[in-house]
Amino acid sequence: MIKIMDECCDCANGAYPCLEESCEKRHVKHLICDQCNADAETLYDVEGKQLCKSCLEAQFGTVEVPVLMAKGYK
Repeated sequence: MIKIMDECCDCANGAYPCLEESCEKRHVKHLICDQCNADAETLYDVEGKQLCKSCLEAQFGTVEVPVLMAKGYK
């Protein structure tokens, strides 16, 4: 899911007032995994859920292709 969070860092001081709603840190978008609730860089849509890479791999598993080596090569 996309969650909007307030990441105010209280940067306002006497010379620099708070920008309030126009501040870029007041409405920061975060991608949150529907299964583990972790903050993710990428989410994948799966059967109506938005999953992070680790939850996606845990749910479906991964397949690796073995690398065959020719005789005499290491």
